[in-house]
Amino acid sequence: YSRFWFAFVVGIGALSNVAQACALPFVCLAVLTGATLPRRRAIVAATLVWGVNQACGYGLFNYPRTWDSYP
Repeated sequence: YSRFWFAFVVGIGALSNVAQACALPFVCLAVLTGATLPRRRAIVAATLVWGVNQACGYGLFNYPRTWDSYP
């Protein structure tokens, strides 16, 4: 159950970033994973979704590559 949920949350985060740039509310995702997954998996899931968001933004959607746009 935990592995499926982990993959599902990361997959939904990735798909929502591809479908609509920055449409994913990270606070909601963090609360959802934090409430349903063990701490380490929740942190990894939220970090992976954030990384996919950054990769989509800079790779697919051509975010500006300026110093103030990097996290």
